[in-house]
Amino acid sequence: VLEDMDGRIPLILDGGACQVGVESSVIDATGDVPVILRPGGITPEMVERVLGHVRVDEHVMSPLREGDVARSPGMKYKHYSPRARVVIAHEASTARQVYFQALSAGVDAWLLAPDAQLEGFSGLSAASLCSREHPEEAAQRLFALLREADELGKQLVIALWNSQTGIGLSVTNRLLRASGFTILLPHGEIEAGGKIISY
Repeated sequence: VLEDMDGRIPLILDGGACQVGVESSVIDATGDVPVILRPGGITPEMVERVLGHVRVDEHVMSPLREGDVARSPGMKYKHYSPRARVVIAHEASTARQVYFQALSAGVDAWLLAPDAQLEGFSGLSAASLCSREHPEEAAQRLFALLREADELGKQLVIALWNSQTGIGLSVTNRLLRASGFTILLPHGEIEAGGKIISY
């Protein structure tokens, strides 16, 4: 908040570290079935326990199409992202391949992944998203880590993440928007640091 708003508003109160980290959940309750427009700390599973069936809007996991109107803040194609290029890997082998291809191309890459996934990446430039026991840490840490990527001068952030349940859905949603919906598929190309990386 301080980085974005310092000098633009008269006062910022320091309330300590955020308990949730990602922005609030937004739910459309105007129809027969509640619709999650933006997942946050209140997960679809929590809503379901209270209200019964709930639906997640298709644009939580996919970009708006041309002519679509954003029904909630955070639904635009690209949301907060660092200066570094952000990409998402669902498989550790793909993340590793892209990481080393980036290094060989002279691109400063950084891997973000849960602790359990990082065990196979010792010696690489990496940071933990969360511990095995506490997936909510990923929501708490995500934006701080993306800002840290800029502080470190990273050119490429590879997020090894694929969760669509609980607060993991919120993290996936923010990563999709930070990456401009760039998910690494086997044997592809990406642009980072002004260079094309084939992997």
